[in-house]
Amino acid sequence: MNERLSVLLVMPRERRVFALEQLENCRAQVVLAGSLSEARCILGRRRLDVVVTDTRLPDGSWQDLIEFVDANHIMAQIVVSTRLLEQCLCAEVFKRGAYDLLVEPYSIDELRRVLEAAAAKTYMDSLQSNRAAFRAAS
Repeated sequence: MNERLSVLLVMPRERRVFALEQLENCRAQVVLAGSLSEARCILGRRRLDVVVTDTRLPDGSWQDLIEFVDANHIMAQIVVSTRLLEQCLCAEVFKRGAYDLLVEPYSIDELRRVLEAAAAKTYMDSLQSNRAAFRAAS
């Protein structure tokens, strides 16, 4: 990664060791949230490139996080992280609009590829949004 991507890692403390280590190895600027409510608070105040979330949160789920991001028109791609790959989970993740699904243990190269692609999509989406707003104002 040439620029440091800003990544919100939404995982309970006991689950985040592996993901945090991998993100730091990718030289990402990491913001931590241990719950859905913490993530909502952070996303309401700060622009981030990518959100990496666990499938289960103490006060919600990855689906709740996607709904919040969509409802609030937040420009950040969601990547769901899981320990177990389940076919129904994979289909649901993409159906709900997440950018990608990472199955632990993932490699640094895989994480870097996913983060860079997700951040590029966030950037392109923000350009399109700005262009649409400019056209509407003209």
